[in-house]
Amino acid sequence: CWIRFRIAPARDTADRFIEIDNASLERIDVWFPGGAHERAGKHVDVRENPVKTRIRNIPIPRDLGPDGLVYVRVRTDTIMYVPLAVVTTREALCRSFRTNLVFGVFFGIILAIIFINLFSYMVLRNKHFLVYLCYLVSLLVYHLVVHGYMYFVPMPPRLLESLLWLSLAGLGVSMMVFAKRFLFLKERLPAVNTVLDVNIGLFLVQTALGVSGQAFLANQIAYITGFIVPIVIMATTVKLYVSGYREVRFYLIAWIALTAWWLSGGAPVRLAGR
Repeated sequence: CWIRFRIAPARDTADRFIEIDNASLERIDVWFPGGAHERAGKHVDVRENPVKTRIRNIPIPRDLGPDGLVYVRVRTDTIMYVPLAVVTTREALCRSFRTNLVFGVFFGIILAIIFINLFSYMVLRNKHFLVYLCYLVSLLVYHLVVHGYMYFVPMPPRLLESLLWLSLAGLGVSMMVFAKRFLFLKERLPAVNTVLDVNIGLFLVQTALGVSGQAFLANQIAYITGFIVPIVIMATTVKLYVSGYREVRFYLIAWIALTAWWLSGGAPVRLAGR
């Protein structure tokens, strides 16, 4: 994807940056008038970046002319979402503070729930808590990777990409295993249980593809599983509730809240929006 645009001359001497608020992009190249070239993205070592932030902040040369065109090339195996903005140092710091504050609260809540479930499992030895614990840990790692916080840890791009797919597998598989066990699907709805077993297999296939570097193919499977699994679990929970299994109402409420969160784009992302 190529993007071409002009940047208005600065009115003062404040440093400015091209901000690209998508931490999932793998390769970003920016060319300024005169041949200046900057690189960014997940495949660029964080130690090479002049500005080390969760998202991509690319310094704009101070001597940028009024008629100079800026070219941006983005290459990615995920969704081509490139939210561009020109920000000053003050604006970048303010946005970074707000975003990190919200993410800090979000990660703190997840960590607290992780410790509560770990303690509950150690006391009660109920495997439901262990499966949910796997889900929570995977959720934490997934958001750390997707939102760019794991980028601060110097590691090969392949390892960072592998963490993404492994955490996504942990999320999906533990979600389905928990639903199968908590809703007793093997006894109550064997056909639905089989559907979830097939999707567990698809999650394992997409993980193997993603870890081996076949991100495009892995994403195609992920779009299918990400669409089918929530619908199947929610529809099954509603069916069981209507059929008289009233104990599933809390699980249904949790899924309604989770769906609302997904549709809103995720709490941390929207709350930190411009």
